Amino acid sequence: MRKLILLLILTVVSCEKKQELTAPQTFVGNAIGTTYGIKAFHDEQLELTEDIDAIIDMFNQSMSTWVPGSDINRIN
Repeated sequence: MRKLILLLILTVVSCEKKQELTAPQTFVGNAIGTTYGIKAFHDEQLELTEDIDAIIDMFNQSMSTWVPGSDINRIN
């Protein structure tokens, strides 16, 4: 009998309405000779364009063979 009551309680508790996800924001662009697409799910509008550009620029400064002063060119 205890098991049945516990099962009933767990069933009722687990039937809560889950929060629905909002439509994703999509950030697309060109970088490092290719394209990228990022989908972000969040309740509020996000402004990630500058942050994404900063990460791509950091990668270019480190690993790009086309940037004369990049880390990889200095090693080579």
